[in-house]
Amino acid sequence: RLRTAKTFCGNCAKGTEMIDDALLAILSCPACQGDVAFKDDRIVCSRCGRRYPIKDGIPVLLADEAEE
Repeated sequence: RLRTAKTFCGNCAKGTEMIDDALLAILSCPACQGDVAFKDDRIVCSRCGRRYPIKDGIPVLLADEAEE
């Protein structure tokens, strides 16, 4: 199943990106290795709560890019 994520890029209009549930199932938080889920246009760690952006349809799972 695909989920929709609205993303914004500097020179682009609003777009719609897809995040596959199978991808979410194999991803984990790079900071604490917790499970992640798609929530509010972000990838969110269920353990530490860090929120990772999705840019151009690609989850950016870098601890430096996360919102705490």
